Amino acid sequence: MPGAVGIVVAGRYLLAEPVGQGGMSRAWRARDQLLDREVAVKEILFPLQSPDERAELLARAMREARAAARLDHEGVATVYDVVEHDDAPWIVMRFVPGPSIGAEIARLGRLPWRRTARIGEQVAAALAHAHAAGIVHRGLKPDNILLAGPSGDRAVVTDFGIASIIDATTELTGTSLRIGTVDFMAPEQLEDGRVGPPADLWALGVTLHTATEGAPPFAGSTMAAVMTSILTRPPAPAAQAGPLRELIAALLDKDPSRRPDAPAVAAALAAIAEAAPDAPQDAAPGALPHAPPDASPDAPQDAAPAVAPQPHPVRAGPALSDVTSTTHWLRPQTAAAGLVPAAAPAPAPARQDDGLAGSAGKQPRLLVGLVTGIAMIVILVLVVEIFSPSRSSRQGTAGRPLSATPVGQLAGPSGYQVQGAAFSPDGATVAASFRASAGGGAARGRVVRWGARSRVPLTPLTDSGGLPGLSGVAFSPERGTSLAAASGDGVAVWNLSNRAVNVYRSPDARAGAPIPGKGTVVSVAYTQDGKSVAVADFGGGIYLLNPADGQWAGKSFTVPSYPTQVAVSPTGATLAVADSAGHVYLWSQSGGARLVAAGADKQSPQTLAFSPDGKTLAIAAPGGVLLLDVITGKLAAPLGGQLPPPVAVAFSADGGTLAVADVDGGIVLADLATRQLLPFQAGVAGLDGVAFSPDGTTLAAYGFDANTISLYRVKYAASLRGRRGYW
Repeated sequence: MPGAVGIVVAGRYLLAEPVGQGGMSRAWRARDQLLDREVAVKEILFPLQSPDERAELLARAMREARAAARLDHEGVATVYDVVEHDDAPWIVMRFVPGPSIGAEIARLGRLPWRRTARIGEQVAAALAHAHAAGIVHRGLKPDNILLAGPSGDRAVVTDFGIASIIDATTELTGTSLRIGTVDFMAPEQLEDGRVGPPADLWALGVTLHTATEGAPPFAGSTMAAVMTSILTRPPAPAAQAGPLRELIAALLDKDPSRRPDAPAVAAALAAIAEAAPDAPQDAAPGALPHAPPDASPDAPQDAAPAVAPQPHPVRAGPALSDVTSTTHWLRPQTAAAGLVPAAAPAPAPARQDDGLAGSAGKQPRLLVGLVTGIAMIVILVLVVEIFSPSRSSRQGTAGRPLSATPVGQLAGPSGYQVQGAAFSPDGATVAASFRASAGGGAARGRVVRWGARSRVPLTPLTDSGGLPGLSGVAFSPERGTSLAAASGDGVAVWNLSNRAVNVYRSPDARAGAPIPGKGTVVSVAYTQDGKSVAVADFGGGIYLLNPADGQWAGKSFTVPSYPTQVAVSPTGATLAVADSAGHVYLWSQSGGARLVAAGADKQSPQTLAFSPDGKTLAIAAPGGVLLLDVITGKLAAPLGGQLPPPVAVAFSADGGTLAVADVDGGIVLADLATRQLLPFQAGVAGLDGVAFSPDGTTLAAYGFDANTISLYRVKYAASLRGRRGYW
């Protein structure tokens, strides 16, 4: 079983308290009952896999851990023991009391350059010892450099071998994930996975920069943007690094062959910490060296001229009002009537605009500049495409789906039925909303969270068992710091850092709607920036809620019949709403609402899903799966095969695979690039929903007639082509 307080691991190590957790490991403070000493125990959280894969992973992980145990250095957290417990490896090491560099930076804002040099010297010495033994850390960052001793300046590097074990795990399971904190990964790690001693030196350079400046040298609003910055851009100026500036620049050379080795770095840092008599004195965090009267207080006094960060190019998309919609059906076996395409507006006539061409013709140098600028933008766009989350290097879905294997279930509370489920943005957590069965709890609702890999329930959320009839569930994007669910006539929003909940009644409910139940909320979805929750209520009103202040924006629009679901495009610019009459509407702030699919025989759609790039809207309706191309206006070629009437759809995170659940309890994984279909029987009672994990390798399926969520591991065929197209 997974670790928990009070458990004795391998008959010897009593777990006292968790002290940290990453994506695939958890750290515990424990007591060695044999030697009566405090130790740190690292639990490796294996991903979902078959018994044979698990045995191979365990053997390889044990080899990696034993290799790390060879290290014996004062700057390395010594590995005392490697044990097997419940078919997983546990690494026992020296417990180091004290904060990490990451915690110090968070507390102080940044560290003085002289203190940073002293800490860096010790880290470099520890790396030199490890590299001489043939061991590479692979995951060095401020959070695994601990500060011990009375003055808090004795650096101890932890987690040697952990990144190697995790990399081995992902290699054997075929997920192709980049393991590690991207901000500290070297370019060669991102490009082809090569990890040698130079990658550790790069990570040390990023750590030194982060310590002196309070932020990493490569910034970006998304993981893809950070990766692009690391691969293509110079680091941000190290304005507060003083005499460390030149060394940091050498460590951040994108060519690994030009970076200094660990012994040379340790010697250089020792010289900087003890000498540098002419360097500015250490300043308090946030303070700057005294500048002469005619100097800018923001400019470093002993630095070379800083290179200003270059802005990322932005490609403007077409305005929604200029976009037409087209449709294509994945036909079911039956000829049941369903949605029919609404008449698409005629495309707007093209505008003639020769302003740029005229200017370029008159000024040859401007033409050259334009061509050069366009070429640079194209190159950067290609880099972003290559390293964006939709590529196989990030998501792991590099080809068509080959198999879907059951790997376990998430058990919900007895007497309740699943109403909705979702993965957190990092894939570490699954959350689900439940409603009491008939006669079981007066239709009260509950929200339960599990560790996605351990499948063990997490600490209950406040009032998660005492709210009226919960339905649907949604994590906030990017970091998943909050969770929203429809709750009776309002929206429940949990702050996941403290598990507290706020419930906001819908405007129709607060206004005292004359029709009973009109204010009941039926669906919620976060906008892409995470600042608003889109809400659909039983009365047909579509609203936006700002959980930060509890304020409701004015009603976006009203659908003729009560809505069944609301979805928000990944760009945040468009809302999609399905109603009980089978109509589907698209709404934007600028263009208002428009009907894109008209219902037939009042059969309501079951599920709406936007593709990750927002170009396609998939609709599961009694008549089949409707694919609306909301950008290009092109009709899709038919996919082969026959499908029973679908009840739910979900895109994989790279948009290359569409999961379709049907009324017969089956699921089809459709590869939208090759048009190949992979059907399998889910065996879920009343199958009604599906959801992909962010990396696309796990599929969750659930039904309203059950209190469990079934998990399937999806394997893909390797492919060298990109999976950008949906057709």
